[in-house]
Amino acid sequence: MYCNGPLQLGKAYRVKSYACTTTGCTETLYSLPIWTVPDLNVTIMIIGGIAGAVVFIALVVAIVCMKRSNKLCFKLKTIDNTAKEENIYLNDLDSHYVFRPGSVKMTEFPAYVDHMHKHNNRLFGQAYGMLKDKSPDLPITTALSQDCQQKNRCMDSLPFDHSRVKLRKADNIDGADYINANYIPGYNSRGEYIATQGPLRTTFDDFWRMIWEQKVDIIVLLTNLAENGTLQCDMYWPEDEPVFYGNILVSKHSERDLSLYKLCIFEIKLNKEHRRIKHFWFNKWSDAECPERPVMFFDFVKAVQKAKTPAVNGGPSVVHCSDGVGRTGTYIAVDHLLQHIRGHDDVDIYQLVLDMREHRCNMVQTEAQFVFIYDCLKAFVKVGHDNDGHMYQNTQLGTEQIEHTYEALNFKRK
Repeated sequence: MYCNGPLQLGKAYRVKSYACTTTGCTETLYSLPIWTVPDLNVTIMIIGGIAGAVVFIALVVAIVCMKRSNKLCFKLKTIDNTAKEENIYLNDLDSHYVFRPGSVKMTEFPAYVDHMHKHNNRLFGQAYGMLKDKSPDLPITTALSQDCQQKNRCMDSLPFDHSRVKLRKADNIDGADYINANYIPGYNSRGEYIATQGPLRTTFDDFWRMIWEQKVDIIVLLTNLAENGTLQCDMYWPEDEPVFYGNILVSKHSERDLSLYKLCIFEIKLNKEHRRIKHFWFNKWSDAECPERPVMFFDFVKAVQKAKTPAVNGGPSVVHCSDGVGRTGTYIAVDHLLQHIRGHDDVDIYQLVLDMREHRCNMVQTEAQFVFIYDCLKAFVKVGHDNDGHMYQNTQLGTEQIEHTYEALNFKRK
């Protein structure tokens, strides 16, 4: 018997009791859920569906995990491979952009200089830093003595004791043999050059005494007398009337203004002996910069070379700027190199500058000057030279072509 119809199989039901007496009615609370007996076929279907769903979900999760794992693995491998490639690149960069001293074949020199210029002159910076680290710190005792200090234009460009030029002593005065100058080796001899400071008014006599005693026939001046309001070099030669510097009489014989430099011939006389000095003044080079065009500079260097008396008859060439190390060292290096490549097929500029610094401190004073030496030689190689090292291509320096040969100059008599 049932009032609400038959209960469904496999369902949960809650029941309560309700009773009435003569005194009143009451009811119980609902019971806990009571399940009716399930239908076996339905149960199997439900369990099967649930199991199938679980298996499907498990497969989907497994596939997703595998794909994600493969992607992660690929990413890790990619990162690892990229890191290895970057490491290889950096190692390759370091190996190719580390300066290593040594000679360079002239046939490879232009490409070598281009390589040195890459990455903002990275290799030049390394080379010049190495040069400064390896430059010797040799005694300068004489230059620092009380009797000699006032003869120095700049206290950070003092001559080494071992290579300084010594004037002949006419008396026993302390410091009388001192001048701020050093012998610098060249291509032809160990004393081919004298590198010196721009003379002071108080050292004019010493300067001309050195010119006479060392049998100098070439003076190369590489600075303006004043630059940006700062005195670089005092005018140590006469303009009009002859002047005695100590016992030496100096007079201007002739002069010629060319495109890039001024050439003067001075006559110097001591007692009854006369000599002539060729004075080359390259005034296109300020202290803070380098010549604008390397071709202009090596043309000047070669002009001086052609006016040089053979070493067997002449003395060293005197080269100076203001302090006698920066522009002076650069000029000497270029002059040496242009002679060197006439008989050699390789060159080592780094070692050349280091050798110069064994004889006078701070030769080639700045990195820009160091780089300029390379650029100058590269320009010379690209223009070309014959077996004698003479230029055979017109350098087109301007409307007035430079006359290289001293004998061809048409001097104006004073």
